[in-house]
Amino acid sequence: MGGGGTERCVQVAVMGGGGMSCPSGSYFLPSFLSPRMPAEDIWKGVTSVSNAGKKRGRGKGMGKKTAKNLNKGQIIGVGRANIVWPGLNSPVMRGRELVTQQKLPEDLERQKALLKMRDEMKTFRSLKLSPLERGWSGTKMPGRSIGAPDPVGE
Repeated sequence: MGGGGTERCVQVAVMGGGGMSCPSGSYFLPSFLSPRMPAEDIWKGVTSVSNAGKKRGRGKGMGKKTAKNLNKGQIIGVGRANIVWPGLNSPVMRGRELVTQQKLPEDLERQKALLKMRDEMKTFRSLKLSPLERGWSGTKMPGRSIGAPDPVGE
C-alpha cells in the first residue's frame, strides 16, 4: 500500500482478512494513524503549512491557539459542592476551636458568575482589511485610481 508514509502491520482481533505481506489476522495501518500519536500531533499535521509554503507567505495566522482559560475566577478549595476544607479554604483553628470539614448550602450565583466570566473572555479574531486598505510597496499603486494627472503648462 504505497502512500508515501511508513506503514506497519497491526494485529487484528478478528482473524482472517490478511493484507499485502502481513500475516493473516493483520492489516496495514498508515503511520499517521498510529495509536501512539496524540490528537494534537495529528491535527498539527492536517492544519499546518509546509516550510516551502511558509516561505511564500502562506499560513500567517496558523498555529495561534487561543484557548479560553477555564481556571479564571476559580479559587482552590472552592467548588460546586461548597465544602469547608480546614487548611485549604479556611483556617485550621478558629480561636481555640478546631475547624472541622462541613458542607455549606449550595451557592447558585457562583456557577452563573463563572459562566458569565467565560463568555466575556475574548477569543482571537484577525482584523480583515481589503487589499486596497492594506497598502502597497514599491513605486506603483495597484488598484488605486487617483484621477488624471495635473496639467503641466497651465
